[in-house]
Amino acid sequence: MKCPKCNSELIEKISFGSREYVCTNCGYGVAAFVTEPIEEDETIYDIYIDDDELSIDKIKLLSSISNLNFINVKKACDNHSIIYSDKAIKIKEAISMLDESKIKYHIIPEFKW
Repeated sequence: MKCPKCNSELIEKISFGSREYVCTNCGYGVAAFVTEPIEEDETIYDIYIDDDELSIDKIKLLSSISNLNFINVKKACDNHSIIYSDKAIKIKEAISMLDESKIKYHIIPEFKW
């Protein structure tokens, strides 16, 4: 893409949901916000924990994700109840932490992200 001011090549920069084109010659720039499809997904997803052996560290993590106290986290896991519900972008953040801690879970409805 060429700069409309000086006809030099524009450099593309992508960061934090925005796309920017900048001319290194004259300083001209234009930017646009870019949304990812996951950010537009309005579905509420539910995370259920399938891990039968929860260490205190795993319970602490689940407590921080769900905003439940330790006792309620343990009860939810024992009863195979929902531990956390939210939109796709927040669920993706949560499952990243679950995967890192090797906590077994499933999501309803099916999570495609």
